[in-house]
Amino acid sequence: MSDRLFLLDTNVLLALVRGNALGTNIDARFGLRNGRQRHAISVVTHGEIWVLARRNEWGAKKREPFRTPSTLWSPSTSMFPK
Repeated sequence: MSDRLFLLDTNVLLALVRGNALGTNIDARFGLRNGRQRHAISVVTHGEIWVLARRNEWGAKKREPFRTPSTLWSPSTSMFPK
């Protein structure tokens, strides 16, 4: 694992979670899912995700990866689709 730490913005986090082309490219370039790089999100991003979840009426399954900070730190988390 690299000593570099990437702070993921809300837009980047959403792209990764959605598994769209942008998220796939970001993951391929920076290796977030395979643990090559450390990543984190700010408390602001965490709050923005929860506002989006409430406004868009995300179900429990979709909200689960965001429930606890530990799931956001783990590269093996289910928040990044394969």
